[in-house]
Amino acid sequence: MLDLKSIAARDRISCLRIATRVVLTVALLLAVIAWVADAPFARSAAAQSSEPQLNAVQRRLVRARLTDSLKKLKRDVERGQKRVHASLDSWTGDEGGLLVKEVFDQKTPAPSIPNASDNIYEGMIREYVAFKRKRREPWNSWPADISINDQREYVSCVLKRIDYYFETKWQYMRMLIDSIKDNGPPPELNDLNNPGAPTTRKKAIRAALTFNGGISQYLRNVPISQALPRRPDDEDLDPLRKCPIKLDSGAGGETAVGTLSVSVDWTAKCLQADKLQPDGKVKPYHPTTAALMYDNGTGLSTYCSGTLIAPNAVLTAAHCVCETAVKDPSGPFYRTAGTCVAGGYSRLGRGVSTLDPRNQKVFLQHAGLFDISHILVHPQFRWTDDLPSSDLAILFLDSPVPGIAPMPLNSLRRLPPNTPAEAVGYGAHNPIGATGAITDTATVLEQAGLKLQAHTVTAPCSLRARSRNLICWSYRPQTVGMQLGSTCRGDSGGPLYAESGNQTYLVGVTSGGGPSCLPSTQAYDTEVYSYREWILKQLALNAPPPQRGSFPTAKRGSDGMNQFACHFCSLCDDLEATIKTPNNARRVQISVNCTPDQANRRSSEFKLEVSELPKGSHGVRRVLCLQTGPKGTALACDPFLVQPNQGLNIKLNTGLLQQCQIVATSSDGPD
Repeated sequence: MLDLKSIAARDRISCLRIATRVVLTVALLLAVIAWVADAPFARSAAAQSSEPQLNAVQRRLVRARLTDSLKKLKRDVERGQKRVHASLDSWTGDEGGLLVKEVFDQKTPAPSIPNASDNIYEGMIREYVAFKRKRREPWNSWPADISINDQREYVSCVLKRIDYYFETKWQYMRMLIDSIKDNGPPPELNDLNNPGAPTTRKKAIRAALTFNGGISQYLRNVPISQALPRRPDDEDLDPLRKCPIKLDSGAGGETAVGTLSVSVDWTAKCLQADKLQPDGKVKPYHPTTAALMYDNGTGLSTYCSGTLIAPNAVLTAAHCVCETAVKDPSGPFYRTAGTCVAGGYSRLGRGVSTLDPRNQKVFLQHAGLFDISHILVHPQFRWTDDLPSSDLAILFLDSPVPGIAPMPLNSLRRLPPNTPAEAVGYGAHNPIGATGAITDTATVLEQAGLKLQAHTVTAPCSLRARSRNLICWSYRPQTVGMQLGSTCRGDSGGPLYAESGNQTYLVGVTSGGGPSCLPSTQAYDTEVYSYREWILKQLALNAPPPQRGSFPTAKRGSDGMNQFACHFCSLCDDLEATIKTPNNARRVQISVNCTPDQANRRSSEFKLEVSELPKGSHGVRRVLCLQTGPKGTALACDPFLVQPNQGLNIKLNTGLLQQCQIVATSSDGPD
């Protein structure tokens, strides 16, 4: 019997083989033509194809953070722009006028603008005026002995150049954001330092977020990218972008005498407001607030917050250590102390007790990472209905925390309504502006890891909540610094601080709130006063051994501690910075904590390196600290000896999408 099915199958296979040969032949021919006709393009495409592709989640995160950075940069530039243009409108034209004195004088620093933002606009004017020729002649210096009208023309010309320069930056950033959205190659850069080199996504992002050497390239009439559309007034610009408009027949070649960098470099502010003490030092920002971190084998992630209440003890919420979803997505929520203690989950392929401290650490910005020896849960902990009771746990550390005075517990009385307080945590937030609304520069997006504070006021609780010893509170807008609106994921277990008689006390431990985490949400904390006896008893039973070694535990406040540098970057990659120690510094502690981006934070190793600046051009740079991995969200150097006013070089390498805070703390205590 003839098998028609088999004959048809063989015919299809034969046709498929012929078609395959044709396609391969055509593809090979096209490849040869492309290589011969445009070899540089072939090399560029090959180099770009080696860069890892971003998936949909990664593209969304990068676009969101680049868009946020664009908004922030434009906002800061517009503030300086309005100030300068307003001064020009009221200027009489004399060289000693306000505009010339403050803006065009290279020796006068750019004045600060609201919210501690960098005055990028006026800083770039100084860059423009300071630009010099190879023979060291001023390039755009103030024109002498000209009329008032010519002076105004000169200033107007400079502002026109600066406005045009910034517009090209915004255009490039928008093109880059669109290319990431479409999953295409980034717009090509005109790289004067490495002509012909392919434009990788990493290079494009750094170029979009920084202004290093940018004015030099602009004054050479070299656009950021050939892909930028030309504006109608391009032809009217002096080819060398000089003011007043006048061609110069002198020797060519230019150099930039300074740089102005933004965001990915070491000029951005920390998320919290730095507080000056009467002696001029920077007050450490709630140094007792801790991040609780879990290591699932690939890196550290923040899952809750806590408070240092003894040299070797951190107070947190029971539901932080009894809630296993962070460590095992399929794990149960242990709702009572008994089920929590008896519970278990899978960790790194093995079953362990819920309260097993292995693979967990405590992080303090001013002291670094600490191992946990054991965990205690309040024996009356329960979470029934929608409210907790006795939601407390204590993490005892392997070694005492040096240099930080533990936070005193509230032993005065229960907190009445309408009491001002501050909630602090390492949770997931969009920073909140002075009006209480989410700002348009929300740099902390979806994940936990960076420290923010909420200014709050206690509010009346329901009878049921009050009977469970809870403090209720609502958000209160402030005009200084960047705050969170309400507690959110990752803030659980964190502190609620209140002051009485010039002393700050721990009055509450964050337990919960509404699911939206918005400023309108009412949150609640477990009240410390009601459980002070149980807490103090556990601390007495688990007292640490006598402290030895350097950086001794402070007895009050933060004796001798000075937070002399604290910086934030929204898209960390490769950071390098130079800082100088205070004039009374004896030791320095440097730490970094970041948000996990969930998309690719495991793809590159964390690395923190601190070295001393060499003395003289031929000096040897001595490495003071080198920390690598685990691939996670926190690293810290052990305290090291320094000299007063010593220069330190800091290098940080993280994943492309990381948002990080870098904190440098000094101590003037004895050896």
